[in-house]
Amino acid sequence: MCNRLAELALVATICALSTTLADEKPTPLAFSLRTHVLKLTGSELPRSYKHMGSLNAAAAYIDVELTKAGLTTKMQEYEAYGQTFKNIICRIETGSPKVVLLGAHYDVFGPGPGADDNASGIAGLIELARILHANKDKLEYSVEIIAFTNEEQPFARTKAMGSYVHAQSIRDRRQAIEYVVVLEMIGFYSEKAESQTYPIASMRQTYPTTGNFVAVVGNGNSADTAARIKQAIQKNAAVDCQSLVAPPSLQGMDYSDHLNYWAHDVKAVMITDTAFYRNQNYHQLSDTPATLNYNKMAEVVKGLAASCYKAQTITNEPGAGQSDITTSDKSPVKDQPSSPTSKDVPR
Repeated sequence: MCNRLAELALVATICALSTTLADEKPTPLAFSLRTHVLKLTGSELPRSYKHMGSLNAAAAYIDVELTKAGLTTKMQEYEAYGQTFKNIICRIETGSPKVVLLGAHYDVFGPGPGADDNASGIAGLIELARILHANKDKLEYSVEIIAFTNEEQPFARTKAMGSYVHAQSIRDRRQAIEYVVVLEMIGFYSEKAESQTYPIASMRQTYPTTGNFVAVVGNGNSADTAARIKQAIQKNAAVDCQSLVAPPSLQGMDYSDHLNYWAHDVKAVMITDTAFYRNQNYHQLSDTPATLNYNKMAEVVKGLAASCYKAQTITNEPGAGQSDITTSDKSPVKDQPSSPTSKDVPR
């Protein structure tokens, strides 16, 4: 019965997506992003530490897609809660000793499918890897791609986060990192008035109150990186981009994997649709593929790709399975995981 219900739910989701995408005249890149999200959210059990089969299946899917893009992957394995977890890592070498890290987490919180949080980020990461690898001669730096595990509770803010393990490893290797970009929920947008909220009411005087933009979030050390990426998105993508540089004490500022790089004084920014400040499906069963806007996701990916190029400019859209981008010349963590929370609240 459970399997049948899951099948019916998936059929309903696909039908809803088909209608939405048809209405929006989807781009090839949007179709690719949707395909990744559907695959990642299609397991019967959520991809979390409570269901290692689903979590490992998600890791295997990411590994296969990165390999199909022409990249050589490796697994960074570690132990936590008596189980083996893995980050999936690949690298695009350009000859530059400077490295940019692009990452997103693939695990979910609770029993929901986690379409926006964070299948959207992983879908964007896979497509970025494909596009950048196909255009590596245009890259300013070498690029490392990391799909993190264990961003969610009960691992958040502990040494069991996949990003903590990775951040420690680059410190131990004394690897020079130019900056880090973390994709954390990039799929939910709304054209409804007053659909965007903020941690401080006065921010409404500066930022939009309609949730149809993507945000670049950084700390003081990452201000120049935030400016670079915002400029690239504004210049190359048909989606509004806002930036926020503020202390980690502002609620939501460090609610993802970038906090582990901040802890090592590495420049890092989060690319986000602002999560629970906009998306009421956050950490709910309703965080489904049908709620995402894949065309806007595609624009975010285009802008992020452009930010990695020497010229930071693209002249056409990267399509599914294509390599058609060209450029012009122009806080400390705890030692042990905390207990899972009993209700869906921001981390």
